[in-house]
Amino acid sequence: MLYKSPEALRNEPINEKRDMWAVGCILHEICSEKVTFTAEKTELIRKRILEEEPEPLPETFSFILRSIIWYMLQKNPKNRPSPITILNLP
Repeated sequence: MLYKSPEALRNEPINEKRDMWAVGCILHEICSEKVTFTAEKTELIRKRILEEEPEPLPETFSFILRSIIWYMLQKNPKNRPSPITILNLP
């Protein structure tokens, strides 16, 4: 549940953008040392994923890294980068 994308929670069709969400959650968790979206109850986790923004990452991380993670965690999958886009970044 912790890495499910908003569209997965809404039972929308599967595509690679779901994977970008999960990778974004994991990268955010590594950088912040906290689970990106968490709560004691599953329904609260679901609500946070669907409605809340993740906590901003510390500015000790580069602007580029923070931006990439921010784009990966866009609620709308159309606004998330594709794996190819990420792989082609300098």
